[in-house]
Amino acid sequence: MKKYFSKINSYYFPISIITSGFILANPEFDIDGNGQYDDLDQFNFDSNLTAIIGDGSVGVVNQDYLVAHVDGEIRGVGIASLIPFGPYEGGTAYLTTYGSYAGGNAENPGETISFYFYDGATSETSSLSGIIDFVTNASDGSITSPFQFIQGTPELFKYVQSTAQSFYLFNSITINGNIIEPDDWVGAFKDNLCVGARKWDTSECGNGICDVPVMGIDGTDGTELYMQAGDKPTFKIYDWSEGVYYDAVSNSEICDWVNLEFCNLDKLSYSSSDLSISSNVVVNYDIVDVYPNPFNPVINIDLNLKENDYLDINILNINGKKVDKIFKGYKIKGKYSYRWDASNFSSGVYLIFIDQLINKDVFKKIYLIK
Repeated sequence: MKKYFSKINSYYFPISIITSGFILANPEFDIDGNGQYDDLDQFNFDSNLTAIIGDGSVGVVNQDYLVAHVDGEIRGVGIASLIPFGPYEGGTAYLTTYGSYAGGNAENPGETISFYFYDGATSETSSLSGIIDFVTNASDGSITSPFQFIQGTPELFKYVQSTAQSFYLFNSITINGNIIEPDDWVGAFKDNLCVGARKWDTSECGNGICDVPVMGIDGTDGTELYMQAGDKPTFKIYDWSEGVYYDAVSNSEICDWVNLEFCNLDKLSYSSSDLSISSNVVVNYDIVDVYPNPFNPVINIDLNLKENDYLDINILNINGKKVDKIFKGYKIKGKYSYRWDASNFSSGVYLIFIDQLINKDVFKKIYLIK
C-alpha cells in the first residue's frame, strides 16, 4: 500500500515532509499524528487524492482534516497542508490516502466514497459536496490541479436572487420514508432551471417548518426565465452525504406561483419505488464512464442505452443554464461514446445533463481545470 504518501507532480513524498511542524490536534483517527488514518492497513486496496475545499482557503494547516468515509465508516483522512507552488500557492490542500476492502477499476468502479471536513480545533464536522467512485491505485488531483470540494449551496441549486418571490412551506420532507438531515437541501425548479433553494435545517426555521423561496421575474439579469403568475414549481431534494439529487413529489396539489404569497403544503418526498431519481443512477441507461474527471480540455462520456429512446445531451454551468449541446436525437439500444471539447470554456464546475423521453433526467458533475 502507498500508506502515508501523496502525489505532487507525479512524485510521491512522505506526508511528514509536506506537513512538517507541530500537529495541533490528534483526533481518534490519527492518534500517531502523522496526518493519515491510523487503520489504513485493514484495507486491501488504496488510492490517493489531492484536494482543496472551495478556492483552497478552507482549513488550518497541520490542524484540520479531510475525511473519506462510506456511510460514516472512515476509509482515510488527510491533514491540511500548505500548497507550496502553482495556481493555489499559499492555500490549503488535503493529501489523502483512502482504502477499500473490495477495490475497483475504471470499467467497474467500487464503492462510492463521500467526504467531510473535520475541524481539528473544535472536533466539529461539515459535509462536502463531492463523491468519488473507488478505483484501485488512482491518483486524483495534484497540487497544481487539485480535486475541488464545495462547501455551501449544491451546484444544481445555485440561483439568482429576485425581489419577486413566493414561499412554499412543507411540514415534512423525506427520502424513502426517512426525515432528511439538517445538511440536506430542497430546491425549486421551473423546467430545468433552479429558481430557489433552502438548506433544510428546521432548527433555524419558525416552529420547525421551513419554506423554499421561489423566485420570479423582476426585470433584473438572470431572472428572465424565472416564475410568473400561474406557473407551478417542481422540487428536488439534495442528499448532502450521498451527493445525490432526487426528484420529489408533494402529497397535495402544489399552488400556482403568486408574488409574495405563501403556499402551505403537507409532505414532500422521494421514494425509490417511484423510480424518480435524478442523479448518476438511471433506469433506461447507464453512464458507464466519464473520463478524465477533472479534465482539460476534452472529456469522454460513455453511455449504455438499455432500450430505444430519444436523448438530449447538454452541458450546463453551475447555475443550471445550458452552455453547449452534445447530442440530440433518437437512438436504438446499445453503447455510445461522446466527447466534449471545452477549449473555449473557463475552468469550473459543469453538469452533463441528459434528458430522455421514456425515463427521468440525469445530471453528472464534471470539473474543468486549466
